[in-house]
Amino acid sequence: MTDYEMIYIFQENLNLIFTVLMSYVSIVSAFLVVGHLISAKLNVAMVSVVTGLFTLVSITMTFLMNRLTTTFIGIGGEMRKSVDEGTSSLGWHNITYEPEFLAQGAMVALTSLLILTYVGAIIFFFHQRRVGLQSL
Repeated sequence: MTDYEMIYIFQENLNLIFTVLMSYVSIVSAFLVVGHLISAKLNVAMVSVVTGLFTLVSITMTFLMNRLTTTFIGIGGEMRKSVDEGTSSLGWHNITYEPEFLAQGAMVALTSLLILTYVGAIIFFFHQRRVGLQSL
């Protein structure tokens, strides 16, 4: 693989990570708005549908983010390996000289953030529902 191809794949993967992250933030924001505005007005069946869909999308996005960050780490490893072997001039790129545990730690932190965001949104939804039902 040429240096250009490695940089291109690396950058495309990074762009995809940010796109998925922003999509997830949009989905969580929409769920929070639903929780705030209408959670108390929904019947049990609709609560199940809304929370079920949110759970399904959240699990899918979390697994997708985990796979994308794993690919990101793999591409970085390949770039690092080609620089170490002397077959690449990518030594200027920070992924080739930063410790690998930083990227792995970022993957764990990002996955944990998505999971905690999901849990927080679910708690908020049911809290708003309980408060809304008590005021009716």
